[in-house]
Amino acid sequence: MKGAYLTAITFMLLFSTLAGASDYWVGFYGTTGYDELRAVSVMPNGDIVAVGKVSLNGTTAPWAIRLDRYGRVLWSRYYRIQGVEADLRALAVDNDGNIVAVGSVRRKVGETLTSDMLVMKLDGDGNVLWARDYDAGSLEVGNSVVIENNAIFVGGYATPESPELWVLRLNPYGDVVWGKLYLGVYPTFKPFLALDGSEVLALGILGSGSPVLMKLNPLSGGVTTAMEYLNLSLSSPVLAVGGNPSILNGNGTCLTVLLPSGEWKCYNPGFGGVDVVGAAYSSGGTLYTLSVAKPWPGINFYILGLSGGSVAVSRAYRLSDLDVPRGIDVSADSILVAGSSERFSSAVKTEGFVAKLPFNGAIGNYESKDVSPAVFTGSSEVRAIRVSSRTLLPKVSSLEVRARNVKPVGFLRVEVGINEPVRLYIDGNFRALLSGEGVLALSPGEHVVKLTANGYRDYEATVSIRDGMETLLKAELEKKIEHGTLIVNSSPSHAAVYLNGTLIGWTPMEMNLTPGAYVVEISKGGYRPYRETVRISPGEKKVLSVELEKIPVSSTSTTSVPTTTSATSTSRTTSSSTIPTGTREGTSSSTTKGKGGFCGPAAIVALSVSPLVLRRMFRREDR
Repeated sequence: MKGAYLTAITFMLLFSTLAGASDYWVGFYGTTGYDELRAVSVMPNGDIVAVGKVSLNGTTAPWAIRLDRYGRVLWSRYYRIQGVEADLRALAVDNDGNIVAVGSVRRKVGETLTSDMLVMKLDGDGNVLWARDYDAGSLEVGNSVVIENNAIFVGGYATPESPELWVLRLNPYGDVVWGKLYLGVYPTFKPFLALDGSEVLALGILGSGSPVLMKLNPLSGGVTTAMEYLNLSLSSPVLAVGGNPSILNGNGTCLTVLLPSGEWKCYNPGFGGVDVVGAAYSSGGTLYTLSVAKPWPGINFYILGLSGGSVAVSRAYRLSDLDVPRGIDVSADSILVAGSSERFSSAVKTEGFVAKLPFNGAIGNYESKDVSPAVFTGSSEVRAIRVSSRTLLPKVSSLEVRARNVKPVGFLRVEVGINEPVRLYIDGNFRALLSGEGVLALSPGEHVVKLTANGYRDYEATVSIRDGMETLLKAELEKKIEHGTLIVNSSPSHAAVYLNGTLIGWTPMEMNLTPGAYVVEISKGGYRPYRETVRISPGEKKVLSVELEKIPVSSTSTTSVPTTTSATSTSRTTSSSTIPTGTREGTSSSTTKGKGGFCGPAAIVALSVSPLVLRRMFRREDR
């Protein structure tokens, strides 16, 4: 806290559990455009990687970011592909720490908009190893990927006639080993591939609305088994594999968890908008699900954790009025969530976010609430069915990609305790006019914040900004107290001036006083002291001029004690004038006082002299 007039209490709170680096946190990343993170995963060394898209100058580009365990950005890059728009929707990490991400490439041919599956392979530093376009002659999108040893399985949909499930097996260099279209199986438009040991599982929807879970031959892509779950219509389910595969679906009010046996449980958290977007198992076997939800006005998210059939965590989260969750993963010690948020919409448009949460779901200083879901149970008939597939091999094209670093940025939220307009300066430059609070995007490092407002003292503080993190500055601006001026003159000068009993100087003197009443006493040796109560008003200039009365001393040659009498006369003259004080006008008054009575320090001086005079007289008589 800086400044001669600062008496406000300032604190800066980094929006994570602890100031500085913390094991659990929420970070916001991206550009000044519309940014989104769609998937998140854990690197072999415990770092975190997420992928999605950035939107700059009307163009969408793939985006990848790597964070350390504390949310600090190791690198953040977007990838320009000439003449197209593209995004990334899912990712997997291989044993060497390389990142394989899938999404879509969109281009306009004449008046027709086409879409192909995009697959990119990055090294651990975000460098492009290869990027391929997979064109099956229709509209294709990739939204799922798993890696088994050197085999890369990517999935999405193709639309020769209507959207159908499409899976490719690629080698480590992006070459197609096989490609299969699964006839009559519609896509979930969400991650639908999973590994169960060495088996590849794929989830789809039949024309009846029933889910179908297929096991695929990893060598050929053929369907080895397919199980349909009857009497259970799921709109857009996701697949998670732990001890057992689980199919999860949200129907707006209830989150359904379907087991391979056909048994299902429906969890109703008591609010609407529930739509499952992802799920993952911890190493201990707890299933964590992530859903879009509406626990508050707007759109936010909900995490449900299930362990052994019991609810381990059930909590709703709110970062802003519009939070769109997209991906979830589980590390050795935490739940990872990725998505987009409008928390800083006044400074940037939409930021991608990553939240690292403990297994109990706590989120520190952001808004959240525990909910106790109502649970309903049921069962579905399970039957084996035959699913046909046909080979659909795409045309593969290598893409020229230019990687660009995303400029690091952190966020400063300033809260002021007044409703008047407040001018905000950063490093000496005016940045915003605040009313209550404001948010700025700033480069990482230290910045000097200055706040000014009419009628208040200037406020200044130094803040430290971290890339991706939010820093909160709460400033209590101190209201200015307008002073009045008191000028004290005396004749003779060099008289002591006491204010409310405290010696403050000698005449002539001028002082600034806060408004109020003061007892002024003026004294000088050999003169009668003068005392008066004066009242000071804001902006007033008051002049107090006093003519001190000399104390007369008389003595005789007798042994009687000398006495002194005096007559006192007082005259008073007051004048006032208007003077400028800041932005207000004040008044000036002048008062001339007559001689004072015999009292105070002057009397003490007189009495101390008398015994000396008498002693000399007695000595003369003895002689």
